[in-house]
Amino acid sequence: MRAEAWKLRGTFGRSSFVGVLCGVVPGAGATIASFIAYSVEAQYGKSSKLGSGIPEGIVAPQVASTASVGGHMVPLLTLGIPGSGATAVILGAFLLHGVQPGPQIFQTQALLVYAIFASVFLGVIGMGLIGYFAIRPLVKVLYLPEAIVSAFVVLFCLIGAYSEHNNITDLWMIVVFGIVGYLFERWRFPIAPMVLGCILGPIAESSYMTTMISYRNDWTVFFTRPVSATVMALSAAALLYPAYRGFRRRRAAALSASSIAP
Repeated sequence: MRAEAWKLRGTFGRSSFVGVLCGVVPGAGATIASFIAYSVEAQYGKSSKLGSGIPEGIVAPQVASTASVGGHMVPLLTLGIPGSGATAVILGAFLLHGVQPGPQIFQTQALLVYAIFASVFLGVIGMGLIGYFAIRPLVKVLYLPEAIVSAFVVLFCLIGAYSEHNNITDLWMIVVFGIVGYLFERWRFPIAPMVLGCILGPIAESSYMTTMISYRNDWTVFFTRPVSATVMALSAAALLYPAYRGFRRRRAAALSASSIAP
């Protein structure tokens, strides 16, 4: 098991970084971190067989989802802004006990901050132990007929969609997008970008409009401010690197073919 985990060290590192980064951004939850980590692994990982059940495709989203929990604590403790639904509950518990998260909490109640860090660390260890001992009975679900498992998955998806807003329109939306996802899967189009677009689209639009109002429609602010310029540079690198890597592979293949040809 240690040898297999060591082989996945690159996946652990990439997915942990993505998870923490998504956790630091308020509003980006574990779901977004999972999809982004899977996409990053598909682009930058060594294996090209994601989607066939290989360990990289399973480890990447789970590691990112777990790492996002620690990242959510950053805006909660430093700014008093919950990064997810779980941290919103934690914020409510803090306020009920007279604890106001913010920059001053590290000076006035440093022991409480360390206790929070320790509890998160122990929670990860406990979750790992539960997963280790529970994996044997849980894996028996895979022996059930696929039709039965799929029926339960669809049922829970419909219940979850309806319980979010108690609106029947949400059920029709999940049916429509389920058909779209099936067509994407059949024609081998990636589904993760569409899901991320649906989740991040409204957030990006609202943030963009707020920025334009704050800086009087000066779009150059995205390239002149240090944080936004760094994000833009990383985004450009993430877009250009796969094309560059594909060009290098095609060039290497062409050189190899020319050297073999008589």
